[in-house]
Amino acid sequence: MNEFIGVDLGGTKIFGVALNDNFEILSSKRVLTGDVNDLSSIIEKVINLINELKTENTKSVGFGVAGFVDFKNGIIHGSPNIPALKEVNLKEIVERETGLYTFIDNDAKTGALAELYVGSDKNLKDFLFIAFGTGIGSAIVTNGSIVRGKDNLAGEIGHITLDPNGPLCTCGKYGCFEAFASGPSIRRIYLERINKTTKSPLLESINYNFDLIDTPLIFEFINTDPIAKEVLYETAMHIGHGLSIVVNLLNPEKIIIGGGMGQSLKLIFNDIMDSFYKNTLKIPGKSVQFEFSTLGNVGVALGSGILASINI
Repeated sequence: MNEFIGVDLGGTKIFGVALNDNFEILSSKRVLTGDVNDLSSIIEKVINLINELKTENTKSVGFGVAGFVDFKNGIIHGSPNIPALKEVNLKEIVERETGLYTFIDNDAKTGALAELYVGSDKNLKDFLFIAFGTGIGSAIVTNGSIVRGKDNLAGEIGHITLDPNGPLCTCGKYGCFEAFASGPSIRRIYLERINKTTKSPLLESINYNFDLIDTPLIFEFINTDPIAKEVLYETAMHIGHGLSIVVNLLNPEKIIIGGGMGQSLKLIFNDIMDSFYKNTLKIPGKSVQFEFSTLGNVGVALGSGILASINI
């Protein structure tokens, strides 16, 4: 039986899975990315991970990378989470070092492939997959195929402008969806509203060590910390606004919410929907369905392995 490897190449970790023809996970391996400015170290870790997962039956490897990817040529033009990946032909490097056919894509697109092939609704052929995490990425699926656009950048909803006078985004623009509602943005906004004298259950729980504040902790204290509640309510308003723009434009059948922060959004989903219905057109707003991904943190790696399989 043929085998394929899928790799989720992220700013914090590199996670790989080996799949069979039925897209069942045979083995997996996770390593820390380390210094995101050290290209040689990252490449070494990637190659070692692939070699550990590879068997004599392995035919190809696929990658899901957060950033701007030339799918046809396997070039990563830039990744906000991994600065070292700038104008890097990862396809050429991996094929030379491993001897495996290699395919590179944006991580939201490989996440969408996983939903398409092994998600909860196998008959779903038209949907939008949105990954909330360090950034906000998405992929558009129509008639069972990924919509890519001329430069493979279709679906970059994280960079829709919600407020031109808003905060600076990692892309260099101001007021992007991502600048209001990504994980780092939530943390930034929370930190802007506190100081060493702020009375806060969250801060008391960590003895006012601001370095320990992260987005999961803010979600954890949504019901007991007034500042966390306020920040997350505002986040919900921005997410609902962003989703309304997408639905008004694309009129999708379903939106699947995933990514590292996806499950946490269940805690503010009612507020998200209040904002969404306030801003969207009545007909597409009423017809679209929302669903949370059931694939967890393996979705991108799984979809990357599927990418390797269907393109061989």
